[in-house]
Amino acid sequence: MSYRLNFDFRTDALLRLNRIQGELPRLAGAIVADSADLIAEYGKQNLSGVPFTSKTGTHTIQKRTGRGAASVVAQYPYGSPFRARVFASAKTRYANNPEEHDYLAVLEYGRGEIRPKYTPSAARGDFARARLTIPGGPHQLVNGQSGFRGITGRYAFTKTIPPMEGKYWMAAAAQAAVPEIEDLANQHVNDALRRLGL
Repeated sequence: MSYRLNFDFRTDALLRLNRIQGELPRLAGAIVADSADLIAEYGKQNLSGVPFTSKTGTHTIQKRTGRGAASVVAQYPYGSPFRARVFASAKTRYANNPEEHDYLAVLEYGRGEIRPKYTPSAARGDFARARLTIPGGPHQLVNGQSGFRGITGRYAFTKTIPPMEGKYWMAAAAQAAVPEIEDLANQHVNDALRRLGL
């Protein structure tokens, strides 16, 4: 005993399928590009003093100059029409020290212990011109008699600065954007179906 199955695809149904297939790359590209823009906006917000929650707790990153938020960029396409990236970089260094730190990466992933180096002004005892730049935390920039930080005494320089846990501000931005990305994707798909008369 056997069963025979016959499918009778109407010509107009096949044409609609072809139209949908032709629309997919443009549709996917629009969704990817808009999603990257959304994540970038959340990332900028997380660097601007707005409280957010990540896997290491609830954090507030105080906006200083806005340089960090201004460096958050969405790039589309990134190697393919189906890929985008959101990136940010804000470099800082100890004064007169060639070592650079990306302090936005430090805020994301944390950092180990730092053994700071100081400017020649500090070494000579000219504390009004002393400078020290440490990525992240209260040591972001401290200088001169108005508040040079040390361990003991007013001008006793700290030997080490303890490790800092990451705040995962960009991971939190991506997570916060998920509901809006889902709505955005549905809207793009529905618009495309209406445009195609389906």
